[in-house]
Amino acid sequence: MKNLFLILFTIITLSVRNSYGQWFQAGQIPQSEFNYSPNISVADSNVLFVASNTSNIQPYIYRSVNGGQNWTAIPTNSFTGFLHNISAKDSLTLFCTEGGTNNPKLRKTTNAGLTWVTIDVISGTQVYFEDIVFSKSNPQCGVIIADQPGGLFYLYKTTNSGDNWSRTSHSYSGSYPAFGSAFIIDENFFGFLIDRGNNTNNPYLTSNGGTSWYNGNTITPGSFGGIAFNDNKINGVMTSGIYLPLVKISSDGGNNWADLNTNTTNTDYNTPIWITGTNTVFINSELGVQRSDNNGINWTQQFNSADSLVRFDYAKKGNNVICYSVSNNGKIFKSRQTVTTGIQNISTEISSDYSLSQNYPNPFNPVTKINYELRVTNYVSLKIYDIKGKEIETLINRKQTAGSYDINFDAGNLPSGVYFYKLVVSSSNQTAGEFSETKKMSLIK
Repeated sequence: MKNLFLILFTIITLSVRNSYGQWFQAGQIPQSEFNYSPNISVADSNVLFVASNTSNIQPYIYRSVNGGQNWTAIPTNSFTGFLHNISAKDSLTLFCTEGGTNNPKLRKTTNAGLTWVTIDVISGTQVYFEDIVFSKSNPQCGVIIADQPGGLFYLYKTTNSGDNWSRTSHSYSGSYPAFGSAFIIDENFFGFLIDRGNNTNNPYLTSNGGTSWYNGNTITPGSFGGIAFNDNKINGVMTSGIYLPLVKISSDGGNNWADLNTNTTNTDYNTPIWITGTNTVFINSELGVQRSDNNGINWTQQFNSADSLVRFDYAKKGNNVICYSVSNNGKIFKSRQTVTTGIQNISTEISSDYSLSQNYPNPFNPVTKINYELRVTNYVSLKIYDIKGKEIETLINRKQTAGSYDINFDAGNLPSGVYFYKLVVSSSNQTAGEFSETKKMSLIK
């Protein structure tokens, strides 16, 4: 009977851990003390990195290859100052920035921390790299924000996945760029929050790659917030500490903002995170995680926590998202989520026939758009296959009304090569149908 109880308990525990939308503690950073909010960066669904400092400003980095259950320390003897901005490009490649020290460095490793290369050094004292972020939809694009004395900041920008960086100096009005508040969609559209002093923030955005900037005609009370945008570069959400549960939302690319009450439990340190290719956005805050599936208009409280959550990242494949949140005391929380990908019914005009168009762009890296037309309401299956015929991903598998549709396919986790996409339309949810067509596409990274 005792063994049966243990088996049932194990099955129930595993079931909860694999339930979509449920959060659970996946692991604990093996660090005895934390002086500054840990940062987390997710390379894929299983590989993640966490970095921060001890009370005597000793930097540390840990790496997990099994979804946060176990952790391995990465040597940081050559680092000085605060180490709280990291960004993983893959399971081996990691960018790290220092701050609060003399001549802080931007560094990169391509072998999971065995060796490091210094990319750049900012000359000065008490200078901070405030954030480093790569686009989820255009992962070759990334930005770094670093403050300078005298109302200036450095903008680092890459369009080749961090192989090369440009550095330019820009002016702003405020105290300093807000830590951990940057976002990027592509090489033209990105931004961050400016801490104006007196416990207020405002956005600082560019839509032309940093040539000019705009502040969205708004000021938000509080600090320790963030800003995020939909891939459409139109819908945005901005958060700030004491302002919650109120947030600001934009529907015009950040030119104007309106207050919205999330009616959820939010407080202090928080940031919004947009899931690429969707209308889904999360808020990660000290007291838990909130989710919206309609561009920030309506919110639900997904997870309540007493562990002071500080940073959030995710890995996405198709409609599945693996989310991770790290707490101020080093606990790693994890959740499997489902989202609606970027399927858009671009026309309800009835087509005279079924059709599957060539993806665009082709070749692509890493996102491409697939268009198809339905002449009547039917079950639709759209799947991706590799060159050996192995099924890679299901983009659509449900009933759809007649019309013309666009869907984005994100191959960010796939290697370069030739792939195929197959559309099957049938009167019932079966693999065989009254229409079937397959086309070839090329992924070049």
